[in-house]
Amino acid sequence: MDSYFTAGEMAKLFGINIRTLRYYDDIGLLKPAYVNPKSKYRYYTTEQFDLLSTIMYLRELKMPIEEIQTFFNNKDTAVLLSLLQKQQVEIERQRRKLDLIEKKLKRRTRQIEDAVNSRLDVVEMRQIPERRGVILEKERSKKDDIELYMRDARKSQPLGATVFLGKVAFTVAREKLLSRQYDVFSCNVILIEEEDEYEGNCSVIPGGEYLTLRYRGTHQEAGCYYDKLLDAVDRAGLAVAGDALEITLIDYCFTKDASQYITELQIPVKPAP
Repeated sequence: MDSYFTAGEMAKLFGINIRTLRYYDDIGLLKPAYVNPKSKYRYYTTEQFDLLSTIMYLRELKMPIEEIQTFFNNKDTAVLLSLLQKQQVEIERQRRKLDLIEKKLKRRTRQIEDAVNSRLDVVEMRQIPERRGVILEKERSKKDDIELYMRDARKSQPLGATVFLGKVAFTVAREKLLSRQYDVFSCNVILIEEEDEYEGNCSVIPGGEYLTLRYRGTHQEAGCYYDKLLDAVDRAGLAVAGDALEITLIDYCFTKDASQYITELQIPVKPAP
């Protein structure tokens, strides 16, 4: 059988796995030219080289097996052209998706690096741009299990898993701040970034000047830091302009070490009347 090539020889010539040839045989994409009835060995001829080369080329273009089978069942330049154009559209879609993933990775890397290198227990005035967020209107005590609340939020909102990671904020109502009561969240905000491509209804968190402070700890430990921020508001002759935001920058999602948790408080301010 000098004119035949075993499956092993064929796989070696084309740099593919024997299992791949068996799979192509099983689905009828590339049947061997001859199968020994006793040994069940598969044999191929040189006439099948072009077929396997075409399959490998189209697979290199990430064309699905089903599409390749369509081409072989309807071998025609018009069919091939249509499939290639369709695949080009799919590759462009995947490229855009990968670009978004890259942007998410870069943004998240910057945010984590910024959080890790935080200046802690320092009041800072920052100009924060307008943000978008999905508002979950549900008052909740800080003593409640926040994770259970977030589980309910995931069920009620058509948001991807990555939207929740590191982008969850809670608000404390302005009236509560002014009376220095920080034990109740007025609502939960899922911050939406450009890369999230969220098309649902969003609320706008106004941009402007915010007094901010970062500390090492959880939401339950925010009280004394709110006092420090509000004392700074009074000293600067400012007024609280809206609800405060509590944003967890590093928590159990990022580390097992609770001593590494970092939370940021943001209070919008304006000149006192």
